[in-house]
Amino acid sequence: MASDTQRLLLALLPDEEKGQAAEFEPGQYLEIRVPGTEARRAYSLANNTNWDGHLEMIIRHRPGGLFSGYLSNAKPGERLWVRGPLGTFTLRENGLRPRWFIGGGTGVIPLISMLRRMADWGEAHPARLYFGVRHSEELFFTEIIEELQQQLPQLQVKLCVSRPKAHEHNYAGNVVETLKGDLTAMTASPDCYICGSARLVQGVTETALDHGVPVAQIYSERFIPA
Repeated sequence: MASDTQRLLLALLPDEEKGQAAEFEPGQYLEIRVPGTEARRAYSLANNTNWDGHLEMIIRHRPGGLFSGYLSNAKPGERLWVRGPLGTFTLRENGLRPRWFIGGGTGVIPLISMLRRMADWGEAHPARLYFGVRHSEELFFTEIIEELQQQLPQLQVKLCVSRPKAHEHNYAGNVVETLKGDLTAMTASPDCYICGSARLVQGVTETALDHGVPVAQIYSERFIPA
């Protein structure tokens, strides 16, 4: 998907009682047991609930990472043990209040799931997506984001690259600084959905509060490297 990420697609095995549908709320995650161990790793779902039993995740490769190490040699058709859906970082129904989605790296994944739900349901909330990375090679899902913009004409997108190359002028800069400028010009406080590293979540949350966004309209989830 990008320089350090891989797409993982799981298919649920049919169950006589529960069927095969993949039912979850956008923003939730699964726990996956690393084969051959008792260790578990948590990954957010990128797709929307569906009848096909498909579960889509984006896995970031880390040196020495237990699960990403397994994936480097995994074969299609292997079985994994998963638990979920889990988590309360989900969309809130607050009328047509604007929704701003701010994600850093793989923290954008649950936000994509939320936007896919909005597109599937034809929701008309004014929406913005801020996708922050250090280098442009780390961007992924750009085609999916373009499709979402076609389905959600009200969606504004800013790809924020904090360390662009000399010739890269089409990206916004640091995600917190970009957000700060937009919050200064806002006319109505949005619901802010934030996901990423602890540093990003803290920086975005503080910026939103400093610009008058009520704490009750800020929802966040921190990613912990493992």
